[in-house]
Amino acid sequence: MSVKRLIRSGWFWGAVSLLGVTLAVFGYTLSLRGAVDELVREQLRVKQQFVRVLEAVRAPGDLPGAWTKVLEQQEQGKLLAARANNLPKPSSQLRQELSARYGAEILALQDKYRAEIKRIRLDVPGGRQFCDDLEKLAEGPDWSLMYQGQSP
Repeated sequence: MSVKRLIRSGWFWGAVSLLGVTLAVFGYTLSLRGAVDELVREQLRVKQQFVRVLEAVRAPGDLPGAWTKVLEQQEQGKLLAARANNLPKPSSQLRQELSARYGAEILALQDKYRAEIKRIRLDVPGGRQFCDDLEKLAEGPDWSLMYQGQSP
């Protein structure tokens, strides 16, 4: 069979089309995996910033500035939650990979968050009200996605 005749055959173009579709689906899957991984890394970065804000609270005078930063973090949390909602739900395999990759760090940050909240509540005058207000703020639907112990 000559090459010209093979190229003219429907089987050849069918196989080429199938290969093209397969490569497109593979590329799309890789780009989605990359987007989800990037989102988790960004969520982790925001959580780290949030814990640093809490760590900086040492005196009653630190509370107003910290509250302003908390509200900024809430806005970032809303943006990340919207991005997360726009992506397809990750497969269980990808969730397991992300959990293995970032789970320990996320759990450590959650522990730091709880410790800082406890410290502020007990050691900083006015800290109890700050923490109560923070908990009320955290009850919102977008905020809770970021800071209520959700793992990837």
